[in-house]
Amino acid sequence: MSSYFITAVRYENNHSRITKLKVHQDIGGKPGTQSEVKTKMDVVTGIMLDSTYHTALLDRFGNWVVGAKVHYYKSSKDEYFLRTDQNQTEADNLGELPEF
Repeated sequence: MSSYFITAVRYENNHSRITKLKVHQDIGGKPGTQSEVKTKMDVVTGIMLDSTYHTALLDRFGNWVVGAKVHYYKSSKDEYFLRTDQNQTEADNLGELPEF
């Protein structure tokens, strides 16, 4: 099982769905220095295959603060959504991650 951190997101033009995510490997409980851009389906597939993802933000001192665990939700229309809560709302919700 692999562990990763999501540190930024990119949305569609209408800002309703996440399309890409900036992902870092978990190095000792903190994001590694190198990031990789993944699609939303890359992350969903990773979670399905037992990888874990958490959000992470930099604080005002430049230190990483680990956030919530990321889950996916599959709607009745076979759409996938990434969420940090267990709600089955048809929308992406990873909190206040910055955009890139």
